[in-house]
Amino acid sequence: MSDTLRQKNAVDSACAVSMDEKVAKKKDPEKPSVKLWFLDISDFGRTSQFLLLSTAIFVAYLIYGYLQVVRQIVVPFT
Repeated sequence: MSDTLRQKNAVDSACAVSMDEKVAKKKDPEKPSVKLWFLDISDFGRTSQFLLLSTAIFVAYLIYGYLQVVRQIVVPFT
């Protein structure tokens, strides 16, 4: 085997190991998947996740209340 072929094999195997390590780091079994409207927010910190989810719930309640008011105007007291 020539030296260049050995070097190429060494580089290829090193790249494969580093890619495997990156994949292994991504899939942390202890960290649960957190999604907000089909968006994965698991990479955010716990405080950011809490604030995003709380804001989403608050906005949903605002929309719900607005729709109730609009319904009362369109169809009063039914």
